[in-house]
Amino acid sequence: MLETLDDVAWDRLSHAYGPAGDVPALIKLLTSADAETRDQARYGLYGNIFHQGTRYEASAHAVPFLVELTLEPSIPDRAEIVLLLTGLAIGYPHDYMVSPFPVAELRSAVGGFGATWRADASARYLWWVKDIENRQPPNEVERQIANALDELRVYEAVRDAVPQPLTLLTDTDEELAGAVTRALAWFPEQASQTVPALTAVAADEAQGSGMRATALLAAGMAGRDACPLSNLLARLIHDYDENLRWAAAGTWALTAGPDAPDTAKSVLRLFGEPAEDDEPHWLRWAWSRADWSLALLEVVDEVTAAQVRRQRVAVALEERWDEGSLWHNRLVTPFQLAYPDGEPDEPVPFAKLTPAQRCLVEFLLSHPEALEGDPEGGGYLLREHCLPDEHPALAAYAAS
Repeated sequence: MLETLDDVAWDRLSHAYGPAGDVPALIKLLTSADAETRDQARYGLYGNIFHQGTRYEASAHAVPFLVELTLEPSIPDRAEIVLLLTGLAIGYPHDYMVSPFPVAELRSAVGGFGATWRADASARYLWWVKDIENRQPPNEVERQIANALDELRVYEAVRDAVPQPLTLLTDTDEELAGAVTRALAWFPEQASQTVPALTAVAADEAQGSGMRATALLAAGMAGRDACPLSNLLARLIHDYDENLRWAAAGTWALTAGPDAPDTAKSVLRLFGEPAEDDEPHWLRWAWSRADWSLALLEVVDEVTAAQVRRQRVAVALEERWDEGSLWHNRLVTPFQLAYPDGEPDEPVPFAKLTPAQRCLVEFLLSHPEALEGDPEGGGYLLREHCLPDEHPALAAYAAS
């Protein structure tokens, strides 16, 4: 195991902190019998080959060895290694829960920049890191292209390894099987191999409902085609288990878009509404079920989604009314719900705000104390969203 790890010229590769000579030792420590040692090794790898979501030249070279550990039954914490591989491949899954990972756009971005250019850029980057006294940063455009190349190479390295962990979908280690199942969602180019295997797990009544739901969603995200799943979706949308009902509705939305049946839209609406017991990371996916439901509902039925989003903003505002915390803390979540795409670049007329955004403005008009005492008040949140930050001006804005 790991026989060729030291054959790689790690010192000639770069990561977040310069030469990647420490990577092989960290990979070896993932095999340690000591849990704390393994945790520290993973922490080190997250910090140097996946620093704050950025991938580096050394990242792709680490992939084959991490895959090798994942496939070895004697290695502990294999699910954690799969999570690291997933992060290396796509960054943060939160960004791709509705739209697929944009591998075609990534290939287009790097264009014709190949190995020779990358080696030259890497040499300049290493000089920049080492020359502490006189260093000058490399050209920003070059660095961006280098990062895009690194992202593409590590994605393709994990993608090429995808067939190997298919046997782990039915592993007795449920955490490992779940992590592998979720990882397969991000590789549409391997769908011909992964979707049949994932569909088989989703249809297997001997599996737990959580695993079946996860496999169904992963099959939909990888294949983006409702046809191979249509019979299974039609059956599970009426299942007594709510995880399976929701997974069928979500998969229909992911694969059919606005053509998803009304039954699927109804399930998404039901679970998109506020719920006290909603898990932050449903079945260990990156989103809660309510947030994922609402995002998918916006794909299949914009009008209904707008109504649900307004309701969620109203509930979030009322829930935080008596919290006693700073107004900024009370308003962050409602603003995030009302502005799912982030702050606008310029002011938007009140009449063109979404129902959720108008609900937020109307609440603030009826609670002027929320705008007082800046910075402890909510005024700066309004400014960030191109809204008037004083009550009279906000009232005039809403009346215009």
